[in-house]
Amino acid sequence: MVSNAMTALLTGLVVVAFASPFLQAETEPSKPAYVAYCSIFNQNFAEIRRYPGVLCIFLKSGQFLSAERQPLVTFYSADGKELWKKPLHLHHQAKLNSQGHFLILTSEFSQLQGKKVRSDQVVLMDQSGALVQNWSFIDHRQEIAALLAKAGSPKRSWIEKTDWFHVAYPKVHFESSHINSVSEIEDNLSAGKIQAFAKGNYLVNTADGYLFVLSSDFKSILWFQDYRIQYRIEMLHDVQVLPNGHLLAYANAMLMPRDAVRDAPRKHQGDRRHSFLVEIDPTQVGKDSIVWQYGQGSHQRFFSGYCGGVQLLKSGEVLFSELVDHDLGERFKESRVKVIEKNGTLKADVAFHINGKDIKLQEIKEIDVTDFLKNNHSPF
Repeated sequence: MVSNAMTALLTGLVVVAFASPFLQAETEPSKPAYVAYCSIFNQNFAEIRRYPGVLCIFLKSGQFLSAERQPLVTFYSADGKELWKKPLHLHHQAKLNSQGHFLILTSEFSQLQGKKVRSDQVVLMDQSGALVQNWSFIDHRQEIAALLAKAGSPKRSWIEKTDWFHVAYPKVHFESSHINSVSEIEDNLSAGKIQAFAKGNYLVNTADGYLFVLSSDFKSILWFQDYRIQYRIEMLHDVQVLPNGHLLAYANAMLMPRDAVRDAPRKHQGDRRHSFLVEIDPTQVGKDSIVWQYGQGSHQRFFSGYCGGVQLLKSGEVLFSELVDHDLGERFKESRVKVIEKNGTLKADVAFHINGKDIKLQEIKEIDVTDFLKNNHSPF
């Protein structure tokens, strides 16, 4: 279903001419393995190629989609020509779905209680820039409220003061939703027990700890869970369905277990929050549903309060990002990229940099960009 506002926005496609070159990489790609923002990294997590923008989708054809901090999305040809632009604000994640459409999170605005308020849209857009379909949070706010009430969730205010998007919208200071990730569901072993987990539907998660599955046409919410209630999770990022049918999630803030509090440095014992990586069996409930977690106990403890991404690698190891803060969230220090085995063994732990600078890392992913680099002849 396509909202009138989104249709009007996306029909404003502009075809533009060749642009001047951006920053060109100093070295040729060597075994590219990972992507974060608009940069490509080698197997040692060293940056080897950088493209314009802060959030990119790289296509095998050599073309790529690039989003800026301001409301602007540009689609580039393989030789670096700007093919079209749209005034969209992309945030958190952007990826391709199985049909080759861009799956993105964007912002829209409405008036609530006399205030201008930002909320989220889940959007599918084809490679010509045409809207395929979208789902608007503000249009479904009452439906979400009813599902939360049915789950036993406490009542909440639908207007929150925040400024995380101030670069894009400096005059807006409130939001009514905060979606952190969306992913297309692929073949998985839970689909036989939970119909909503069928291939082609979409899993959406919010900062408030509840998540839901949208039908492939975005017309229906097929499944809904409030994991804040079940697992005392304050914030979730990057929830995804694994081939075994389990959910893999980056849980930013949970109450620390007693043993971790006991072993933690004394100055941190007053703040009992820490972060987890969690694998959940959605066909089970309660403690039986948590089949794996990382972050329990002082030897694994980390706290990334407002960013985070996680990925199960083909090797069976787990890749995740960590936003390291002084004083548990008070001041940003650095971002780190880590790889662990499922038994908790640390395989890699490196500082994350773009252009030699410390960057607040949302997520980093293992993505095969071999064909993209082979076919991309842009001057970037």
